Amino acid sequence: MEPLFYKLVVPLLSQDKQQEIGYLVRESLTKQRESARLSNQAKSSIELLIKDAVRG
Repeated sequence: MEPLFYKLVVPLLSQDKQQEIGYLVRESLTKQRESARLSNQAKSSIELLIKDAVRG
């Protein structure tokens, strides 16, 4: 007996739509990396501010 997903119909998108989706996925990944970088930068800045405040 074959699994149910063998009967799953997957529509083929036009080349334009495939390229658009690819672009959006790449853009999303770029923005996620930028977000992580900025978050780490902010965290480092806050840590330095706290250390400076503790030193007095």
